[in-house]
Amino acid sequence: MVCSVGKILIYIPTATSLKDKRSVVKSLISRTINKFSVSCIEEDFNDFRQKALIGIVFASKDSVQADKIENSIRSFYESAFDYEVMDITFEKFTI
Repeated sequence: MVCSVGKILIYIPTATSLKDKRSVVKSLISRTINKFSVSCIEEDFNDFRQKALIGIVFASKDSVQADKIENSIRSFYESAFDYEVMDITFEKFTI
């Protein structure tokens, strides 16, 4: 079994307040969980209005399946228009 941990740093240029930012981030986290069946949280930059770090964790049966899920998540995040992806990293751990 392979456990993957991902961190996605996003910039939200349209957020003029924390309320605007949280609206975007909550929607994004909800869509990520529903679309990919992964665990997802806002991990850092809670008090910054235009920056967010989103953490994603999932388990898969092998490295090939983990790569497919990671690539799907990358495509999903990079295709959005209401924020910019600054960095995406994933690490795999074999259990």
